[in-house]
Amino acid sequence: MITDVFIDGVSDAMVQNGSVRVNLVTLAATERDAKGQPVREVRHRLLMSPQAATELHAHLEAALRHLSQAGIVTRKEAGELKEAEVRKEAGVRKAS
Repeated sequence: MITDVFIDGVSDAMVQNGSVRVNLVTLAATERDAKGQPVREVRHRLLMSPQAATELHAHLEAALRHLSQAGIVTRKEAGELKEAEVRKEAGVRKAS
């Protein structure tokens, strides 16, 4: 059986001990930040080998290319958002 997991975003991606780790976030149902926006909470984590990360990247690139061609998303150049800006925008906390 396949389990579908919905996420609102990604808070972080890192390499630790040779494994790629990607923190996946969802919006909190009840908690709000100082601006009244839902808090983003880490709810899931993907752990994979570097080879699997390369394969995931290729598949996501293909999906983004289709979304871009359909006018659903606009592509940003790599590096357009600096890591610090991404972390600041994410405003993520770990779920308890």
